[in-house]
Amino acid sequence: MTLLFSETHPIPLHAIMAMIAIILGGIQLSMKKGGAIHKFLGRIWVGLMLIVAISSLFIHEIKLWGAYSPIHLLSLWTIFSLGLGIYFVRVGNIKRHKQVMIALYFFDLKILSIFKAPFLLCVVKSITRVLRSSCCLILFATFNATGVFVTHIIKQSSL
Repeated sequence: MTLLFSETHPIPLHAIMAMIAIILGGIQLSMKKGGAIHKFLGRIWVGLMLIVAISSLFIHEIKLWGAYSPIHLLSLWTIFSLGLGIYFVRVGNIKRHKQVMIALYFFDLKILSIFKAPFLLCVVKSITRVLRSSCCLILFATFNATGVFVTHIIKQSSL
């Protein structure tokens, strides 16, 4: 964890909140929907995702368009999608709420984490940083694997 905390801010905050969101999202998908616990954990998950998305707007390791990159577009899309998911549940369209939130979980956290982790945690300026950053990647991969495992258990229990 020391290596993660030695990264420039807000990378540590972003990475830790994303790791927690991966695990909490998997737990959330496995739970009974609509109950008080689901709503409570859902609010926490949305908060975590907002922290992840907003903090990523201040990470400028990849500079394709000035100080910005396609990952910043993903952050804006995530913020929009979270709002959309909240809107759907508030107007009672649970089917669309479920679609948006599941898509966010799998697309943002699971699939794209594979691509974002090397860029956000392992951008290198020297060979020393490459060696240090590989430890961060291993840590991130471990949390991602936990999310995959939890998701597998969810799918097995719903059969």
